[in-house]
Amino acid sequence: MEMKLRQWGIRCALISITIAVIGLLSYIPGMGLFGRISDDYIPMAPSTGVSFIIIALILIALYTKHLSKIKITAFIIASLLVSIFGILSVIGYFIGINLTYEDMIIPNFGVLNGIPIARISPATGALFFINGISVLFFVFQKLLSKKSKFNKNISSGLGYLSFIISFTFFLSYMYGTPLLYGGNNTIPMALTTAIAFIFISIAIIFFKTDNFLLQLFTNNSTNSYLLKFLVPFSTFSIIFSGVSIIFISKILTIHPAVILATVTIFITIITGILVNYISRYISIKLYNANDETIKSKESLLKKTKELETIIQEAPNPIILHAEDGKIIMLNQAWVNSSGFTLEETPTIDAWIDAMYNDSLIRASVKAHIDSLYAITSKVDEGEFTFFNKNKELITWQFSSAPLGIIDGKRTIISSAMDITELKKKDAMLISQSRLAAMGEMIGMIAHQWRQPIAGIAMDANNMLLDIALNEFDINRAEEYSSSIIDQTEHLSKTIDDFRNFFKPDKILSTVTLKDIIEETHAIVKDSLKNNNIKFKASYDSDTEVQAYPRELMQVFVNIINNAKDSLVANKREDAVITVKVYDDEEYVNTEVCDNGVGIDKGILSKIFDPYFTTKDEKTGTGLGLYMSKMIIEEHLKGKIEVSSEERGVCFKVRLPLMKSD
Repeated sequence: MEMKLRQWGIRCALISITIAVIGLLSYIPGMGLFGRISDDYIPMAPSTGVSFIIIALILIALYTKHLSKIKITAFIIASLLVSIFGILSVIGYFIGINLTYEDMIIPNFGVLNGIPIARISPATGALFFINGISVLFFVFQKLLSKKSKFNKNISSGLGYLSFIISFTFFLSYMYGTPLLYGGNNTIPMALTTAIAFIFISIAIIFFKTDNFLLQLFTNNSTNSYLLKFLVPFSTFSIIFSGVSIIFISKILTIHPAVILATVTIFITIITGILVNYISRYISIKLYNANDETIKSKESLLKKTKELETIIQEAPNPIILHAEDGKIIMLNQAWVNSSGFTLEETPTIDAWIDAMYNDSLIRASVKAHIDSLYAITSKVDEGEFTFFNKNKELITWQFSSAPLGIIDGKRTIISSAMDITELKKKDAMLISQSRLAAMGEMIGMIAHQWRQPIAGIAMDANNMLLDIALNEFDINRAEEYSSSIIDQTEHLSKTIDDFRNFFKPDKILSTVTLKDIIEETHAIVKDSLKNNNIKFKASYDSDTEVQAYPRELMQVFVNIINNAKDSLVANKREDAVITVKVYDDEEYVNTEVCDNGVGIDKGILSKIFDPYFTTKDEKTGTGLGLYMSKMIIEEHLKGKIEVSSEERGVCFKVRLPLMKSD
């Protein structure tokens, strides 16, 4: 219906252009009747015809094209000019001054019964002002990204006002007593002008089909069907009766009362026929509408049952819940995995209470679920860990999407993937990776303990030698003891560093990359020093991130050890590992680079694969970088990247900036 009305709107605009062109042709010698139906009436003014063409062309462009801002600006200027021209003609009429400069632009075509020909009527000017403003609002609608209901209502309202005024002038011509032909030299509105305004007004009204009055005719209600017939018929009856009395009275010498009675009887007969037709038409429409409604309900019920079946049989857990907290549906996979049925957890609060023991976690999960009712598209929520009915800890990965309004409540459908087994495998791989790292750590401990133990043994031997030679000196004994204590403290600190490294991470902490790198360096520094590898670090950021510190240290230990092994294997004399920490708009970045020979391009894409290693079976498990990628991307929601050139390999660890409150 909307498309049909818009097509009619374009046709009406084209008709008004045609009438305007005919009005302009009437000024060609011998073609005067083109612009009027009688020599007693004035023709359309040339300025009126041009204004009609401008307004109609703008409307057609607005109807049919996606316009650039330049064209929209041109249309605004053109609409303003027509409106200003119209209002100036009205103001000029009241103050007795020609403000439109028509006398300077348009030649003098004489007068008709004292009325100037080819000059715009003040009534025409007023309607051009109304139409120009109406079109201007439509143009603004195109220019603005956010549509304004106010603009739409103003434009449509002005269109209705223009239609009523122009139709009134048209009826006055039909009754043979056109308005403003009273002899006071006021320029009346031409008949062709009134007809053109009727069509241009319809084009304006149809531009926005959702305006109030038009909806009375275009919806599917009984009132709409009646109005579609009664309004045109009533209008036709009034025009027909008036015109009939006027013309028949001029042709035949019959009393007007007889004519009126005859016309009334004729209209009554036609009305009876139409009422009978309308009642049958409405009955058929109502029957068809009712039949369509029944079919639609049956189809909707069928689709609803199909959807319920699909949801129930889906392999992943699915829940439907409304913003009032009611759980509408739990599918079988949900029940099987969680152990709770819909009867046991009929509301979100009941489900949260069943799944979580901690009150703070309950409040956090409840707040998160409440926020879902405002979403407008699918969102991935991440992982949630909770207890099932058997008190087993399970992990689900959730995503949710809006389902629409059900029973007046916003409703969400949430689906989950049970990743409990995957998490167990991840934990196993992490443990396996740490055990592999432990072998390397033991080697590092041996390196770091060798020198302090040798120092302790030397001090002890010196003390024993002094005693054997009877040269024992209390001052020298204190020096040896202090040295032994210092070496022992160094051994103790080494044990603490490695013990902290192997502590399991359970809590997400706020840390800086500088602290993590320095703790990592404390573990690997002696190993690097023994292999003549320099370590350089620069910190251009002290931004805090959320991380599991021990897991993050494991990532950097893996990367640095790999760099060390590569540099040693390739016997690089000026070997150096550089670390740089800096921020960008989204991440805190840590680059770890070496100056080795790089990695072959053919295997670069495989280095994060599990069990892939370039080392021999005794020294490489192929789990270090795989676990590093898992820790960074899955546990910490960051990114890990690698690049290789002839001058060496660079790993970039990118951790997301903490969101500010």
